Formats: sequence, C-alpha cells, structure tokens
Amino acid sequence: MLVYCCVSACRTHTLGVVCTGGAFLLYFRLVRDIGGTSTLTVTFLIPVFGILWNHLFLGEAVPPSMIAGSLTVILGTALATGLNPVALLIRKTGSDQHHC
Repeated sequence: MLVYCCVSACRTHTLGVVCTGGAFLLYFRLVRDIGGTSTLTVTFLIPVFGILWNHLFLGEAVPPSMIAGSLTVILGTALATGLNPVALLIRKTGSDQHHC
C-alpha cells in the first residue's frame, strides 16, 4: 500500500511539474512574441474555456447569464488586444477588389 501511495504521489507531482513548467514556458514565449498586454488577455479567457469544457465533457448546463458574461469577456479581450472589426472589414473588402 505504501508503494502504491509513493508511486501515485510521484506521478501526481511529475504531472504538476510538467504541466506547470510547460505553461510557464508558453506564457513567457507569448510575452516575447506578442507583448505583455496581449499575453495577459489570455488569462481573461480561462473562465470562458472552463465553462465550455464543463458543458462539453461533463454535460453541465450553461445558463444565459454565463453566456452573457462569456460574451462580455470575449468582447473585452478583443478590445484590449486592439481588434477593430471595421478595419478588418475594410481590409478584407479592399483585398477583394484587388483580385478583380
């Protein structure tokens, strides 16, 4: 029984170290590649994905208030990263005209 507990604890610690270490490396690579502000906005999306995975894998209900909150977080994240839908639409429309 003691051996099983030690093996289980070792596996749990290894999984924690590997996942945390991997996330740490990815996070700082994002900081280097896209900057601090845009990297920080990734953390805003964690609750949104938590709700999504709970619904998909555990079948939990998603009330309208959670959907509204998730949409608010997504919109805020898009605005914080400088997403401008009008500029994207103009760019897309402009590139379509060049192909004619």
